[in-house]
Amino acid sequence: MIPTPANAATSRIVGGLLNRTGEGLAPSVLERIGRSASVAAAITVSRPGANPPTWIELDAELTQRRSGDPSAAVAQPA
Repeated sequence: MIPTPANAATSRIVGGLLNRTGEGLAPSVLERIGRSASVAAAITVSRPGANPPTWIELDAELTQRRSGDPSAAVAQPA
């Protein structure tokens, strides 16, 4: 199933839980899942009509934030 924008945040949480390996629900795992979900929510509420991000947009935003780029900001729709 390819996630639609409307369920990207939920898919990120569920996928994070289902795809975990031997790490179990360690604090670091929960932190990564929570970070992904909170970034997805931030993108969603920043857009008119609460338009959720696609997987590509969410991954791009997370990558930008992980890079330590101080200009990382919530992605705006194109």
